[in-house]
Amino acid sequence: MIDLSASANKEYKPTLFKVHELLDLHIVGEFESRMGVFTNWLLAHQNVNLTGQRASGKTHIVTEVSKFLPEKNGLFNLSAGSEKSAYYQAEIMKRHSHIMIPELNKLPANNKELLKDWGEGKVSEYKVVVFEAGNRRIATYRMEPKPFIFCLADEQELKIDDQLRSRLTVIRSDISEAQNMAVNIQQAELAMMPSNPKPFNPKDFEDMKQHILTLPPWDETAYRHPSATKFVGCIPNIFTDCRRDFPKYLKNTYGITRFNWKDRLTTEINTLDDNNKLIKKSIMFVAPVDMYYNHIIYGNTLVESSLRCSNIERQFVSILQDAKEPLNRNSIQSKIRVKGLNISAHMITKHMHTLTDLGYVETIKVGSTVATYTVGKLFKDFTFDIDWNEIIKECEANMVKYYPKISEEYYKKYCDNPVAIHPFNGIEIKLKDIVVEKPVKKESIIEKFTDEELNDDEPPDIEVEEI
Repeated sequence: MIDLSASANKEYKPTLFKVHELLDLHIVGEFESRMGVFTNWLLAHQNVNLTGQRASGKTHIVTEVSKFLPEKNGLFNLSAGSEKSAYYQAEIMKRHSHIMIPELNKLPANNKELLKDWGEGKVSEYKVVVFEAGNRRIATYRMEPKPFIFCLADEQELKIDDQLRSRLTVIRSDISEAQNMAVNIQQAELAMMPSNPKPFNPKDFEDMKQHILTLPPWDETAYRHPSATKFVGCIPNIFTDCRRDFPKYLKNTYGITRFNWKDRLTTEINTLDDNNKLIKKSIMFVAPVDMYYNHIIYGNTLVESSLRCSNIERQFVSILQDAKEPLNRNSIQSKIRVKGLNISAHMITKHMHTLTDLGYVETIKVGSTVATYTVGKLFKDFTFDIDWNEIIKECEANMVKYYPKISEEYYKKYCDNPVAIHPFNGIEIKLKDIVVEKPVKKESIIEKFTDEELNDDEPPDIEVEEI
């Protein structure tokens, strides 16, 4: 990846709230999901599965977020095709930074293996027979990992490999009645008015694209989080998958730090490369406000992933907890509808099976067909609170301990009186004035903030056949 940061406009320092405003032109609601895709996939180069009910706008979210990527060699749509076409696409993929898979179930087997390798952070290798100028030879292709994203509807029965799923960030779309109403209202306004009523300055969008184009290359910069140990308690430790979820949380923070790189402190350290040779590497330091942004945008996603059940499934458990007796599927459907969520009986059964497998719900059979559900013994709901004054003190102490030469500069820039711009409403937040800040619940996002408010490259000129 070419480093274009030297050519960046150092005076232009956008906020994540500006990203939110630009996305808000074409995406209704979905504050956490759209900003989660932006920070985790686009900025932090992580692999994402955007999931939710059918027609909940998943592909639309990815499409709008991907518009911030360069038009040339930015997004590549990995589409369906034959086994041979997979190799042609591989040659083109090498030139692009981010990958989107519109239809995962239609991918050739070789490309599915490619995603598994990438999900594990490994280079994917395969051998092909190549015909050039009448000669036949065997070539080995190496595909360096690329950040990929795919959408998967809850209703789809496609089985995702458990090893791959555990390495993905799973982000859910909003399926609440409030979200449905907000989408329909915007559609009605667009049908009635001459143009989109939301103000739009094309220069804002172009400036943001240029800023993202000139970010320091993800793989060439190391990051240091001076208060990382304070966030260990923010993740449930029930399942061993939490060992993979916490690094995702940290990397999302690094992606946000990368976005704010023009105001971030950097230095060089001596480290060992993959061949155990001593090299100098540039490192960038995470600021407390980066940690705050990450907490607001990614906090719910982290908890859902670690508990291995979604926010919706946690609401099912909450309904069972409040009930004095086991509930059948129809009763659960009726009670979840009161919360503004319309979910089919088939999908409720599917969610109950998931919760039963996890031990969060127990199924009681009545006769041969009817099942009722009650809370299992293994479920413990999880919330986490953060004392931002303690976070700031920890940053100061660890900078003095591990990086004494730049600790004073770090304190003056980031710890004296840190002020964040809330990524969803633009309000200035003084971190030291916060007593407790909890993650924003998905079902309340619309109500809380609404009022405030493909590349068609030609394949290489070679013939390929599978060995």
